[in-house]
Amino acid sequence: MSPLDPKLIPIGLPWCREEDYDAFIAMFKNSEDLPGTWNEFIKPYEQAEKQFQAKGQTVKRIYINPRTFRDWCARKGYQVNAKSCERFAAEIAIKEQRNAGGPW
Repeated sequence: MSPLDPKLIPIGLPWCREEDYDAFIAMFKNSEDLPGTWNEFIKPYEQAEKQFQAKGQTVKRIYINPRTFRDWCARKGYQVNAKSCERFAAEIAIKEQRNAGGPW
């Protein structure tokens, strides 16, 4: 694989700990659109993780801490929503890869 191989770029999956789920959904403007339980919420992320891994992609679970995520959104000028969670997870995954001596 060359250093620019897309499989080397980690996929950051937003992940919520079960004990944080109530605080997690409470901070979203559209919380009524989110699943009522953590198990329902996490299932599609587990499926996505398996699909990416099956394709040889590096996947990192990026835990979303409700307090720090809300602060991050405020600093960036983002709304607290699913799209911002995805941005946060992608940014953190790439930073972690760089700090670990990744190819970029």
